[in-house]
Amino acid sequence: MKQPGWLRRWRHSIRWRLVTLFVLLALATSAVFLVGLQRTVQGGWQTYARPLLTDYADRLAAEIGSPPDPARARAIVARLPVTVRIDGTALAVPVPDGGRWHPAFAASASGWRLVEETAPAAGGPLRKRPGLQGPIDAAFMDAFVFVGPELGREATVAADCWAVEEFARAKREWRRHFRGDIVERTPAEVSAEDMATKHLVLFGTPESNPLIARVLPQLPVRRDGDAWRIGEARAPAADSLPVLIYPSPLHPDRYIVLNSGFTFREYAYLNNARQIPMLPDWALVSVVAGRDSQAPGTVLAEGFFDEEWQPR
Repeated sequence: MKQPGWLRRWRHSIRWRLVTLFVLLALATSAVFLVGLQRTVQGGWQTYARPLLTDYADRLAAEIGSPPDPARARAIVARLPVTVRIDGTALAVPVPDGGRWHPAFAASASGWRLVEETAPAAGGPLRKRPGLQGPIDAAFMDAFVFVGPELGREATVAADCWAVEEFARAKREWRRHFRGDIVERTPAEVSAEDMATKHLVLFGTPESNPLIARVLPQLPVRRDGDAWRIGEARAPAADSLPVLIYPSPLHPDRYIVLNSGFTFREYAYLNNARQIPMLPDWALVSVVAGRDSQAPGTVLAEGFFDEEWQPR
């Protein structure tokens, strides 16, 4: 078989065979150097860094104590410098000694600045703020209590049937998914302390749950004749119920939730990536169609409240 011309020239040329040998030696030398350098760096890092990290961990454990003292841990955190950068503006933020930390920032003509967060004045307009911003699932990040419907007879109205079933499901699925029991009260058992220290999660209708009837006039949802209305959205009252979260009219620092537990359902149990809020601040949900492993019912309308807790 006839050999290619370049191969014949290479076989009969000492110069090109020496060049080839030089290239192969250079590649082999580079590979040995890079592998050796990598191992040296890794080994050297572990040799030099491990004592420093061990010493740091020992000093930290000694300062916090054993068992760990939360007060000492908070004191250590308070000594750490915290800088927040917004649109290129760097702001030094002091860390409080204890409790929740909700720094607030405001934009001005000269840039961003740190401002003191204050609770809304009594009777003043509502505003979304850290810890009181929704969506529905936010209520289950703190203490809450379930208040179910009161029915003197077996539920026959579609809305009451749906509310009773969703109430039972929310308790069952909380136990199944989060390994805990729901704190439950009847409407008459809800105390002033509950209103001040817990979010109230109410199930039912104004007729079946006295607490819903009590707070409904102060919520941005109306029942006009035969329809529920939130903003411009409407849904037939006989076949739907409002599902929402809103600052509690009974205490300004707590939520009222209507007719919902956590909003991801059985379909989301297959994958952690699906276990996220599935409803926004409010929705009008059918009580007669569409309830399955992904939704409590056909969502007829949904949305977020604006910064002043009003329908957009």
